Amino acid sequence: MRITVAFYGIPRCTPISAPSIEHRLLQPLRALGEVSVVHHLWKIGHVTSARSGEDAALADDAYAWFDQFDGCIEPPERFEDGESFQAWKTFGDDFGDNFGSLRNLMHQLQSLKRVTALVEATNPDVVVFARPDLQYHDAIPLSACRLAARFPRLCVVPIWNWWAGLNDRFAICGKSAYQSYGNRVDRAIAHAHALGGPIHSESLVKFALREAGVRTLAIPLTASRVRADGTVRPENFDSLATSTLWRGRRDKINRLRCRVTRQISKMIFSDAAWDKA
Repeated sequence: MRITVAFYGIPRCTPISAPSIEHRLLQPLRALGEVSVVHHLWKIGHVTSARSGEDAALADDAYAWFDQFDGCIEPPERFEDGESFQAWKTFGDDFGDNFGSLRNLMHQLQSLKRVTALVEATNPDVVVFARPDLQYHDAIPLSACRLAARFPRLCVVPIWNWWAGLNDRFAICGKSAYQSYGNRVDRAIAHAHALGGPIHSESLVKFALREAGVRTLAIPLTASRVRADGTVRPENFDSLATSTLWRGRRDKINRLRCRVTRQISKMIFSDAAWDKA
């Protein structure tokens, strides 16, 4: 089995994230098949975010760990000045931070698209998309990788942090599903029209995969965001509490969808991680 692990975005505090990436993701995968690792990372020196409260310089060695892998590290472009982002803004600023969160999403998705182009050269059976700024708490369920290899139009995501969409921080994709996941920035405007409102990261995942006919299942793998100053952010891993965004009928439908997906996934995956989920 050929497995490609793709990292994208910004590695905020690699000394904390890298050991968990090595032990929870790469080592188990190497026992399963032939593993390639690629990355596309934005090279920045300082992280500032009004929404998260971050205002810290990145360590000098934040990018060094990724030098052992194939990939690209480059300064971020000013996507916020382009026509695409201006079109995004017309649908609204849902977080009320002068489009700061929307701008960060644009940069993240553009990085994801560029690493997806690198994935193609590895001719994978399975693609694992992983953020480099997370501390992973659970070993990747190998049964999910085997299933994605057997069913190429499958995408497996964590069961938590859905927010009326699907978790956008980690995914295991079959070879016919990974481009729909990795290139979803191209579907953002169509998503906003369908939603009738601002672009949301998690609901964009759901929209892009469903539009492409990709099937989804869920796993209980958990991971926490690591800030540039080394702080590990507390996360809510409650699958039901993080499955909804709207009140009323749509809220109930999303809760039901989460319950059904969870039960189906538990019947399919046999990994011990479900015992504690």
